[in-house]
Amino acid sequence: MITVHALDDGKLIHGGKELAAASGTRWIDIQDQTPAEIAWLGAAFGFHPLALEDCLHLDQRSKFEDYPSALFLVLHTIVVGDDPCDLRLRELHVFLTDELLVTVHAEPLRELDRVLERVRREPDLLGRKPDALLHLVCDEVVDSQFPVIEQIRETVDSLENEILTRPEPHMLQRIFATREALVQLRRALSPERDVLLQLTKGVDKRVGDRVSLYFRDVHDHAVRHAEAVDQAKDALKDVLSAYHSAAANRTSEIVKRLTLFSAIFLPLTFVTGFFGMNFAHLPFDNDGFLLAALASMLLLPAAMGLWFWFSRWI
Repeated sequence: MITVHALDDGKLIHGGKELAAASGTRWIDIQDQTPAEIAWLGAAFGFHPLALEDCLHLDQRSKFEDYPSALFLVLHTIVVGDDPCDLRLRELHVFLTDELLVTVHAEPLRELDRVLERVRREPDLLGRKPDALLHLVCDEVVDSQFPVIEQIRETVDSLENEILTRPEPHMLQRIFATREALVQLRRALSPERDVLLQLTKGVDKRVGDRVSLYFRDVHDHAVRHAEAVDQAKDALKDVLSAYHSAAANRTSEIVKRLTLFSAIFLPLTFVTGFFGMNFAHLPFDNDGFLLAALASMLLLPAAMGLWFWFSRWI
């Protein structure tokens, strides 16, 4: 679906392809793109075929391409499911020319909705050059990533506290799910940081010097996000090591207690085995030795238990 936003005597108007040829800055948004709509972009504005092909294949990494007809960017937004570790990346393809901003995406994006809402409140934003609109889009995309990263970091902290309290087998699955989420974040944020760095350098006249200064702030946020993801990954490694250490310590404690119980029952096994033989003439065959054997069976475990306790083995 193609939607064109433009200004008419200072008033924001919306329409379809018929507004694409309007004068001034235009914002063309294509949602759930089809091959026919992407072909129309190429025919109407002369965008490079490689960039158009990328718009139809939703497996691109974040990148910056400087074509003669337009700057082409691929960015990623993040959608979180019910679980903070259930992340889905959505691609956003952007074309920038002297008078045109084109955004192409397969699904609705809240980041673009927020930019459009701001343009509705301040229609003069559309009266500026398209690079100002591009800044708003990039700023929303980067800012929307902060809550996601914070949720992941809180998950890592929560896992660490739970493991130090009492490690459970199900926590291992949680650790691996969190690690997978961090890998997804790193895959999206690391190249995106490089894309924004290109926009700060003023390498193309379509991004003015004034706007490139604002991109520095966006790039700074992207760098902080990438660093936060790296820190969370390092913290998660420590959490995994702590889990293995806690599990090993717990296993050692269990083995120690079982060993102590075995040591306590070992002399009892000897006594009962010796006096329980079915021989006709068993030595010490009298009541006195029977009482002594019974007393030893009661006193030996108690004595060994006290010895282990004083030795701080239990």
